Amino acid sequence: METTTPTIELAALTPDDAVAASDLSDRVWRAYDAALGQPERPPHSDDEVARSRRRFAHQAQNDPDDSHAAWQGDRLVGVGLARRREAFWGLSLLIVDPDVQGQGVGRRLLDAALGSVEGAAVAMIASSRDPRAMARYRLAGFRLHPALRAGGRLDRSALPAVAGVRDGHDGDHPRIDTVGRQLRRGGYGPDLRLFAEDAHLLVVERGRRFAWAFVSGADVAQVGGTDEEVARDALVAGLASAEPEPGPAGDSQPEGDSEPGDSEPGAGDSQPGDDATVRHLTAEQDWAVEAVLSAGLRLDTSGPICLRGAAPPTPYVLNGMIF
Repeated sequence: METTTPTIELAALTPDDAVAASDLSDRVWRAYDAALGQPERPPHSDDEVARSRRRFAHQAQNDPDDSHAAWQGDRLVGVGLARRREAFWGLSLLIVDPDVQGQGVGRRLLDAALGSVEGAAVAMIASSRDPRAMARYRLAGFRLHPALRAGGRLDRSALPAVAGVRDGHDGDHPRIDTVGRQLRRGGYGPDLRLFAEDAHLLVVERGRRFAWAFVSGADVAQVGGTDEEVARDALVAGLASAEPEPGPAGDSQPEGDSEPGDSEPGAGDSQPGDDATVRHLTAEQDWAVEAVLSAGLRLDTSGPICLRGAAPPTPYVLNGMIF
């Protein structure tokens, strides 16, 4: 008897879909690694799986109108997540099951995500290196800014001492929001609380000059500041506090992208054997490129940063999940 393949329908992603979305994310990015000839990433730990599920649930709960799922019958085959924060818009995730790629699902999810971009002063996507994704974003009106990833062995003896660095806390979030508005035209809303659950916040404060770095394991996941000098100091402090990934020492493997911006929650932040990782470095972040090279890290190509309405904000090393 001939069977009919169910059509693919879009619906809102709900917090109850977090497990299915996390499982799909892992499957998609393992296929992505294989397509690029990269080593297979190790199985996720229970903590990493829980973090991934928590982030999907957070997005669906806080951004229900910008959280989109593609279903083929009762099977989740695609997810597109955007977030609008004041005058900032960011695409946090766009993934499609390898079994249904080439059927227009990615385009439909991107079109749905772009429903909230109107009126945004800055719109941003941290793309993977997938040529189809890069073409899709350019055709949607985004300019592609080439980016680099730094990783590998860290020369801690080359890291200068940083004055005025301290552990951050929830009381620093309003100031991070304020600087974020200056850099990217929008604060972070509930996203900082989520990020703080998974990453260590470091702050450099010198009067009105202020910078921060979020560090998760070996990954210096985000850096921002009021000026390049203080931002560089926050980055250096983040490198100093990074915890090496288990694995053989040596140069890192090519990036699997974070959170690829088609950004994936919880995978590819760093590679086995990395002492530290810093991603999404554009030409505008030369202050950061200089710092990571001085610390002994190796540069490799990454997916581009795609923008509408502005050049890459600086001094700012973005995170593909919360930007």
